[in-house]
Amino acid sequence: MSSDLPSYFSATHVGKIVLKEKQKELDRPSHNLILDCKTRWNSSYMMVERFVEQYPAIVAASFDERLKKKDSFKKLQRCTDKDIERMEHFLEVMKLPYMITVAMSSEKRPTSGQVLPMIDKLEVHLAEKEEDEKFIKDIKSAIRNDLSTRYQDDARREFLQEATALDPRFKGSPVVTVDVWDRITNKIEVAQAQVQVKKEAEEGGAMPQLPLQVQQDGLRDTDTPPPAKKAKLTAMEEIFQDEDDVMVTHVEPPLPVRLRIQHEILKFKCMPKLKSTDDIIAFRGGESDELPLLSTLARKYLIVPGTSVPSERVFSTAGDIVSAERTTLHPDNVNMLLFLNKNT
Repeated sequence: MSSDLPSYFSATHVGKIVLKEKQKELDRPSHNLILDCKTRWNSSYMMVERFVEQYPAIVAASFDERLKKKDSFKKLQRCTDKDIERMEHFLEVMKLPYMITVAMSSEKRPTSGQVLPMIDKLEVHLAEKEEDEKFIKDIKSAIRNDLSTRYQDDARREFLQEATALDPRFKGSPVVTVDVWDRITNKIEVAQAQVQVKKEAEEGGAMPQLPLQVQQDGLRDTDTPPPAKKAKLTAMEEIFQDEDDVMVTHVEPPLPVRLRIQHEILKFKCMPKLKSTDDIIAFRGGESDELPLLSTLARKYLIVPGTSVPSERVFSTAGDIVSAERTTLHPDNVNMLLFLNKNT
C-alpha cells in the first residue's frame, strides 16, 4: 500500500501538484514520498517514516476531485487506524537499527571498535517487554534470530573485543574483560620480541671485514693526533669526584617489556573517556609518545573499518566489479574486491 503511493506521486504531474497543495494547507513538511529499494539499505524504514509523516496530506489528496477516482487511492481509503498504528510500532522498533546502519556505513572513520558496543545497545533495545504487542514481538524476534548468527566466530569476536578495548570511546564497555587486556598484553610482548630479534640480526650482519679494519687502524695510528690533556680538577671537583662519578655513570636498568605494557594499559584506563563523536585518530596520534607500545598495536585495529564499504554506493560498485565477463566470481572474492575498492 505505502509503496504504490510514492510511485504514483512520482510518476504523475497532477499527483505532485495536489500533494504539494495539501502539504501546505495542513502545514506538513514539503517532502516527497520515498519508495523502498531492495538494493538500498534502510529504504523500507525511510519509506514508512515518510508515509506516516505525510499521512494527513495523503488522505486529504485522496479526496481531491482530481485524484479520488484513481486506483492508487482506493487502497488508501481502506487503510485503517490499525495499519497506521502498526507502521508507528514498526518505526519505534526499527529506529535504532536504522541509526546503527547509518553510523556504521558512513565514510568518516567508522572503526571496528564500534561493532560490539552497538550490538549491546541493539540487544537491550530488542528485549521483549510485557506491554509489547504481538506485531512488535514478531519484529524483535526476527531481528534477534538473525543477529544470533552474526559474529559467532571466536577469532572474529576476539578481534572485535580487542578493537573495542583499544578504542578510547568504548574502553569501559562490558565486553572488555581482564582476558581481553591479557591478550593485548601478550600480542604487544610478542611483537616487541620479534622487533628485538630482527634488530639483533641486523646489527650482527653489519660487522666490517677484518682486513679493511686492520688497514683503517694503521691509518689512524699515523694520522690521529695525540689526545688532549685533561683539564686540572678544581678543589670542589676533587672533593666530590667519587659521588659525581656515581651520578654520571649510574643508569637505571630498563623495565621488562610486560611491565611497561601493563603500566601503559593502566595509564590508558585512567585517561578520560572520549565522546562517541570525538576523533579517535587525532587522539591516537597525540598519545603515540605517551603510550608508544599501546599506540603501535592500536593503529593495526584503527585501520579496520566497521563495515567493508559505505552503504550508499556499495551496490553500484558491485555492479562495476561483477561485469558480464566476471560473472563466475565467487561471492567471497566479490566481497574482497569491494573492500579493496573502498579502502585503498
